Formats: sequence, C-alpha cells, structure tokens
Amino acid sequence: MALGDSSVRDFGVLALALLFGIGLIAVIAVWVELRVRRPLRRLSQAVGRAEAGDFLVRAEPSSNGDIGKLSESFNRLLTRITAMQAEEIDTHRDLAAANEQLKLKQAFEATNSQLENRLNELSLLYEVARSFTSTLELPELLGRISALVAERLEIPQFSIMLVNPERKLEVKIAYPSGHGTEGVTFRMDEGACGKAAQTQAAVYIPNVAIDRTTFVARAGSGPERGALLCVPMIHHEEVLGVLNFQRPEKDSFNSEEIELLTAIADQAALAVKNARLHEETVALAITDPLTGIPNRRHLSTRLEMEIARANRFGNQVSILMVDIDHFKSFNDAAGHRAGDSVLRQVADLMKGMIRKVDTIARYGGEEFVLILPQVTKLEAIEVAEKLRRAVEATTFEVGKLANTGRITVSVGVANLPVDAMTQEKLVDCADAALYASKRGGRNQVSSYAAGMELHPGRERSPRTAKRARTG
Repeated sequence: MALGDSSVRDFGVLALALLFGIGLIAVIAVWVELRVRRPLRRLSQAVGRAEAGDFLVRAEPSSNGDIGKLSESFNRLLTRITAMQAEEIDTHRDLAAANEQLKLKQAFEATNSQLENRLNELSLLYEVARSFTSTLELPELLGRISALVAERLEIPQFSIMLVNPERKLEVKIAYPSGHGTEGVTFRMDEGACGKAAQTQAAVYIPNVAIDRTTFVARAGSGPERGALLCVPMIHHEEVLGVLNFQRPEKDSFNSEEIELLTAIADQAALAVKNARLHEETVALAITDPLTGIPNRRHLSTRLEMEIARANRFGNQVSILMVDIDHFKSFNDAAGHRAGDSVLRQVADLMKGMIRKVDTIARYGGEEFVLILPQVTKLEAIEVAEKLRRAVEATTFEVGKLANTGRITVSVGVANLPVDAMTQEKLVDCADAALYASKRGGRNQVSSYAAGMELHPGRERSPRTAKRARTG
C-alpha cells in the first residue's frame, strides 16, 4: 500500500511539473509574441510601406531594447530621407523657377533685339524719306540713293534703273563705278530686273551661278556669283524703275532685309515720281510750247550763266540773233498753221546743227537767239553763215503741200567782250546787227559794228514786242 502511495505521489509531482512547464512555455510564447514578434511585424510593415515610397511612415516605439533601437534608427533614417526629399523638391522648384526666369530673360532679350532692329529700320526709313524728299533734282536724288545703299546698307554692288522713253529699263547709276554699265538697257521682259518690273514684285535669286532661267549676265562681264535681289520702284501701279542689289555670298539676303529694301524702293519711287514731275514743270516753264526749244526766260538765265563763266575764266561768248525773213507776209498768205510748222522746222534745223554746249531759244515771234560759249566773233560769223545757207537750201513742207516757197533768215552777230560786257548790251548789239541785215536786203549775216545801235529807224529795247522793221 505504501508502494502504491509513493507511485501516486510521484505521478502527481510529475503532472504538476508538466503543467508548470506547459504554463511556462505559454507565458514565454506570450512574452515573445508581445515583446518580439509583434514589434518585428510592425517594423516590417513600416519597412514595406517605406519601400513602397511612403517615407512619412514611422515605426512604433518598442520597449524591447534591440528592436526599439532598430525602430529608432529606422525612424531617423526615414526622417533624413524625408528631409532630403523635401530638399530635392525645393531644389526642383528653384530650378524650375530659374528656368522660367531664364526663358523670360531670353524672351525679353529676343523681344528687345527685335524692337531694336525695328527701331533701326524705322530710323533708317525716316532718314531715307527725309533725304529723298529734300530734293527735286533727279540726278541729286539718284546720288543720294547710291550713297544710302553704299554707306548704310553695306551692299557692295548695286544699280539704279529707270524706265526710259522707249519703255526699257536703263541703268542710270551703277556701283562700283567704272564697269561701263551706265546706259545699258534691258527689255521689260528680260532678266531678273525685267521680271521684277513685269510682276511688280521683288525677284530674289539666292545663287546666280546656278540660275539658268531668270538671271541675265551683263555684256562683257565675267562669271557672276552670289545673290541678286531686284526690287521694282512702283508708284500708283506704275513701274518707274528697278533697284538691283547684289552680294558675292550666295543666299545672303534674308526676308527681313528684303522687306526693308522693298520699303526703301517704295520711298525711292515716290521721290523719283516727284523729281520727274518737277522736271516736267520746269521744262514747261522754260520751254517754248510750239517749237519745243527753250523760251526767252531760259535764254536769259543761260546767257547770264555763260557770261559769268566767260568773265571768270577769260573766255568769249558769242550770240546770234536770227529772224525769218518776210514771216508776217508768209503767215498772212499761208495761214498760222503753216507759219507754226515753218517755225518748228527752222528750230529743228538749227538745233541739229549746233553743239551740245550751245543753246538755242525762241526769242519771240519769228526770232531765235543762239548762245555759243567759247566761240570768237569770226567763228560765230561762220556758224551764222552756215545756218543761213542751210535754211535757204531747205524745202519746208507744210501738211500735204509740196513746199512753202523760199524761206530765208537774217542773222546778227555780237561777241563778249569784243562788243559788250553785259548781257543787256550784248543782246542789244546782236539786235542792232540783225536790223542791219534786214536793212541791207535780208538773207544775210551782219556782225555788230559800233554805231549800229544808233540807227534812227530801230527800236533799241530788246523787250519790245513789235519793232520798227516789218516782216
């Protein structure tokens, strides 16, 4: 019985030990769960979220020394990463702001450059307009255009063409000079300049060396190269001429420059038109409408200039006063239309026989005056005789009539300084010599001699419309 009790007691002790062990294991498991596994899971979850990009997550503090230290280290790492990310965001923001400012600066500089270029263009156009409109003399105007192109636009080769009376483009000025191109003409359908005139638009050839359709080389010139721009000068749809610009570099005119040169051509067209209108107005003021030669007003101006030049350089000036004989009787018999025709033909005949430096003018009625610079009195007498004989030998036609009968002229000759030293006195001496030819039988030449102006039958004033002599 005692043995049985001992066995039971031993079994009970063993059972109690086993239960204690199981309880201890359970307690340890709970402790491990609470102090190790759960903090590790939470830390692992925080690491996973951080790995996914959530740098704002934080690991929960843990009372476990090692895990707590690990959590704190992890949290400090995330804090530094968050700070670095914030700095990166700030850096990107600052960089974006700097790029935007740079773009604005570049845009401002580009705009400022464009405005500066535009102001320069407007300044140039203002200078062009002021320069072109400050003169009405066509040669001076063409010279100003030439100077503008050479100095301001820096174009090394150019020419100015105007439409001549034959409706051709004629080179008036070429730069650089000395190439012999002045006076060269192009048809209105010839070359790039002709195309510009026909289309009334700028024609641009980037490389003339390879152009085989539009460009026409100048006669006698070598191989051409570079870029050519032809801009027409147009006023109210009328082509007045063409400005030709050429550079040795190919494709050297940009669109902005072409636009500027077109604006300059428009200004030049207006100035050329005004200059031509001025020329026509002046021509009407100094030209005799019937004969087309200078009138008495121009004669006086021209004679004054020639006398001043002769006095300055010690030269001589001779004048011829020519009168058609019996013109009044012819006019009454044949009619004024026939008389006008004779006046024109006599004027054309004498104009074709004198030099370019000489001047012929209608003095009034049937009288003409010729100014012969640097001609002695004897030479002037020879010229007068030649004119007289030419008129006498000419058959003058009027309309359908075969001829007008015999037309002759009387001529008076005077010379400065031989006969007079002033314009009024010189004309008076020639008039006195002319009256002597009339008095001597007409159809003859008389040179002035002292005392001729004192003849009692002669009205001495050269401004008197009707003289004592008739016909």
